[in-house]
Amino acid sequence: MATITIRIDDELKQSFDDVLSELRLSQTEVIINTCKYIVQNKKLPFVVVQQFKTPAELKKDLLDKMNHAFILVKDLSNSLKNNNPIYPNHRKIIISTLRDFTHYFDWFTESLKHLFPSNEFFSIQKFRMDVGYLALILGDISNNADHGELSEKLTPTINLTLESFEQAFKDISPLENSEKEMTNE
Repeated sequence: MATITIRIDDELKQSFDDVLSELRLSQTEVIINTCKYIVQNKKLPFVVVQQFKTPAELKKDLLDKMNHAFILVKDLSNSLKNNNPIYPNHRKIIISTLRDFTHYFDWFTESLKHLFPSNEFFSIQKFRMDVGYLALILGDISNNADHGELSEKLTPTINLTLESFEQAFKDISPLENSEKEMTNE
């Protein structure tokens, strides 16, 4: 048997131990399973990203991704209302776009909390939750589902998602004003 020794920051170690305790896992189990995953898949079980963004860039990127997700959800809603077919490839694009927004939000949550007043942040967070749920439902529906099944399963969640976007949009200051405020700080 081989031994792996690592050195990490004391605070990170304590946080890691706390989470492992909650998950009822040992450090050894985590290291062994991580090693097995890397060997089997020839890649890390997570993405390592180092991005440095200004507050204005973070806010703009989030709002761009949010708007893009909204446009696709609105398009999906219109397709269902007009009985237009929703092909599996179209669904994959929608799911990918929705996940792009949710991953961005999740990755930068701590930074985003400080960029928006709490009511705006919570409105965006609600939209994020609804978008994530819609992506899950959309991904779980069979590719062979007919229009009726799609409409029945998706319409309530689409409506919630559109409502939460509209609320977030009402709560958020216009981007131009936000950028002006940031440059004046």
